[in-house]
Amino acid sequence: MWDMLPLPGKDESVLRMDHIQPVGRHHDSIELTDYRLGDDAMLIIDEWLTWIFTGQLFEDGMLNEIRKGLSEILS
Repeated sequence: MWDMLPLPGKDESVLRMDHIQPVGRHHDSIELTDYRLGDDAMLIIDEWLTWIFTGQLFEDGMLNEIRKGLSEILS
């Protein structure tokens, strides 16, 4: 996921969903900011993780609705 955060001197930010892993112990491993994903985005992340770990999509979930919408555009 690509985003542009309103941070001085920063042009863009990348959230790599294919690299979910613990953060290293070195203090330079991360940069803490006051920004976070919104509630809807967190629901999608939770659904996405459930899908990855269980193979199940929530029938009435946001991720399934996004999937349906993209399927309609591509067909």
